[in-house]
Amino acid sequence: MKCAIVYPQIETNFLKRKLFINNNSTIPFHGIGLIISYCNQNNENVDFIDARSFNNYKNFADKIKKYDLVGYSIMSVNAEKAFNLIKVNKDINKNVIICVGGVDPSIRPDIYVDNDLIDQVICGEGEIAFLNLVKMVKNNYLVEKLVFGEKIEDLDTISFIDRSLFPHETIYDYHYYPSENRLDIKMEPKNPYFTFITSRVCKYNCSFCQPVSKKIFGKKERVRTVKNFIDELKDIRRKHGMNSFSIMDDNFLQNRDWIEKFIEMYEETHMDLKFELLSRVDHIYNNRDLIPKLKDIGFFATFIGFESGSDKILKYLKKGTTAILNEKSAQILYDNKISTVASMMFGFPNETHEDYKLTIDFVSKFKKMNFVFNAYNPLPGSALYNELEEKGLIYEKSKNIRFYVFIIIPRIKHVNYFSVNWTILKCGLISSKNNFERGFRIMAFIFSNIVIIFLTLYFILYEKINDNMK
Repeated sequence: MKCAIVYPQIETNFLKRKLFINNNSTIPFHGIGLIISYCNQNNENVDFIDARSFNNYKNFADKIKKYDLVGYSIMSVNAEKAFNLIKVNKDINKNVIICVGGVDPSIRPDIYVDNDLIDQVICGEGEIAFLNLVKMVKNNYLVEKLVFGEKIEDLDTISFIDRSLFPHETIYDYHYYPSENRLDIKMEPKNPYFTFITSRVCKYNCSFCQPVSKKIFGKKERVRTVKNFIDELKDIRRKHGMNSFSIMDDNFLQNRDWIEKFIEMYEETHMDLKFELLSRVDHIYNNRDLIPKLKDIGFFATFIGFESGSDKILKYLKKGTTAILNEKSAQILYDNKISTVASMMFGFPNETHEDYKLTIDFVSKFKKMNFVFNAYNPLPGSALYNELEEKGLIYEKSKNIRFYVFIIIPRIKHVNYFSVNWTILKCGLISSKNNFERGFRIMAFIFSNIVIIFLTLYFILYEKINDNMK
């Protein structure tokens, strides 16, 4: 019996493929790698198929037709593409067993359970559940439609991910280049770069994200031992010549004892590799004495969600931080010359011009950072999405429209997207480092506003017609 798990991010559009698929160097699917590792260590061979490597459905069909059991790891952003691939899969082999899992099936299983093309839906963690499915299919047992994944308490018991499965990884080495005007990150395609996960937990309650993570991983903190993580770093360094890496945990700095032990054990390896990590404002501040020590062993860059300069908006998002804490943490990163990609969001129903101004002031104060400005896009399963949906504030038609960058899509009623766009332009100009970037932002601003005008009119007309038809 042949088994495989698919990452369903296929892109048949030439331009999008060139811009977004071919340039994606990291693996956004550690979960797939860990499921495959767990199955393989239990003597069940499972292949990996990256749909990004196909530019049309025919090539995908030729590859998938030989498999008896195929799993699809699905996020909300690629659910439509996943359904297309599943249909192709069933059309080419009507007897194939189709299993789905991942974020989207875990938060809204009904739409998958009701789909006749799908044989099993796994909610939550997938290692044990998918292994059980493989064994059931091999022994011709009846497959349950809906399964809730059993959690693995000791994460050290899962074998390391086989990195040779992922051809899009190991491309970039990052270097920190200080300058007078900003904290730059320069990327050069020279040396292998890898990403890692050390835990399965998020204890926080940000309304734009939770309770999705808690539904999948639960509330209990489960962390790999420092030794296990260090052993994997050594293994990847030996096998693939790793020269830089990223720690992708949502809250890597939340366990101070773990971090202190990591600093001690990593220093003893003498690997001298640069690494980046994701962080929270309060973790940076609470561990401010450890930031210089982390920098000494290779920490050079972070992605951090400031989200807003307004306490009112931070409270609305249940971020668990404050504007003052944002500033203190930003200053710590400045003082330690940590290259920072800082996320800011706009476009909430209760956001006012005063809130915009507070965020603009924050950006002005820390304009050397590499800011990412986004209009809020409500994602299914989050508390804020559910609240807006219940109040009827989400444009229904907008849910099916997705653009990658530059274009702001009106998603929420009663949000002034012209003000959102203007604020993003103003913040972008403040943080822009050269005339080309400033000119590009202005052109994107003009184009985006044209799109906003037409899309808003379209959404309003669409919903009015629908209301009249009911």
